[in-house]
Amino acid sequence: MALRRLAVLACAAALGAAGITATAGSAHADGSTTGSLADQLAQVQSLLGDGTLTPQAQAAGALGDTDWTASEQSAIDGSQYSCGSTELYDWLGQQAGPAQLMSDLSTYHVFDFAQYYATYYGNDSTPQSLGPNGEDTTPIHQEFKSLQKFWDVDGSKVQLVSMKGSILDDESKVAQVVELLYGVDQATADQVAPTFMDWAAQMPGGTDNPYFSFNLFAMNGSSIGQPDKIIVGDGVPDAFDALGLGMGVRIATAHEYGHIVQNKDGLRATTLTDPAEVSRRLELMADAEGSYYLTSAQGAAINDQRVESVARTMYDLGDCNFASTTHHGTPDQREASVEWAAGVANAVRPQSSVMTGVQFGQAFDQELPTLVAPDAS
Repeated sequence: MALRRLAVLACAAALGAAGITATAGSAHADGSTTGSLADQLAQVQSLLGDGTLTPQAQAAGALGDTDWTASEQSAIDGSQYSCGSTELYDWLGQQAGPAQLMSDLSTYHVFDFAQYYATYYGNDSTPQSLGPNGEDTTPIHQEFKSLQKFWDVDGSKVQLVSMKGSILDDESKVAQVVELLYGVDQATADQVAPTFMDWAAQMPGGTDNPYFSFNLFAMNGSSIGQPDKIIVGDGVPDAFDALGLGMGVRIATAHEYGHIVQNKDGLRATTLTDPAEVSRRLELMADAEGSYYLTSAQGAAINDQRVESVARTMYDLGDCNFASTTHHGTPDQREASVEWAAGVANAVRPQSSVMTGVQFGQAFDQELPTLVAPDAS
């Protein structure tokens, strides 16, 4: 499961409604251009078709919550909930490029190239630079080690892997991902890679734009022959820094480790059948697991002021996509999950005791109906 990434097409549609278009070609250092987006798109379509991924790539994409397909019907009635956009998603929307460029990048999954590269080719056998400039490497590794000691599951084989938009500056890596996603030969991948690189460079800030790396997720890699990983995209700490969410990286890391606990303790099992409800339960549970660890005297032992910062962070990551198969809970529900778990940690006696993952999961399931109770006024 992943921290929710803003729907690229939704943003592109909003820009399109405002009449913003992108048709000019991209200029290179020698003064030449690559032609219009329309010409480039026609060439890509002739080589890759309509952007349909191979089954292998589709399976891997689901590991990082990039499936935005909504159910025809959802058991969650959105009209019963108070819900709206948040500062974080407003900020992310401001980083968007022109509508046609956004649409083309989305159609051919270029926004997900860094995620696929990290999923299939990233590993901790080489030093990983976490955060836009590596500034989060030590803090995340320290948090990760503390989480491994705190929870009663074996996380020793879970890898921390970076996810960087800068892979789109490397033609060989882009071609490698194209081969993976579309099942084409190397010659075709080599032919189309420069176009995708050019499109990425046209985004505000180029490949450093957070759209290329706005994800942070725990991955159960057994289904695709990979180790379990927590993949850290640069766009997430970038957003946290921009909004002054000082506890953002810490709760994000603890949230994702919560998914590791869920997988290893069998906490994914549920009587819920609606995909949106299933996703919401797991995501709110991970919010709570992260908050419980951060607040516990045996965990990070943060103070009340920092708990408030954690709650604000998860509030900003809430969504109103009630029919989505990756619904994470509304802003209010995510904030409430953090606050409930902090209360549980503070109420534990003696303070030296820690609930097991299974015990915490059971306590959360008892509280879940209260956390997701309708709240529309």
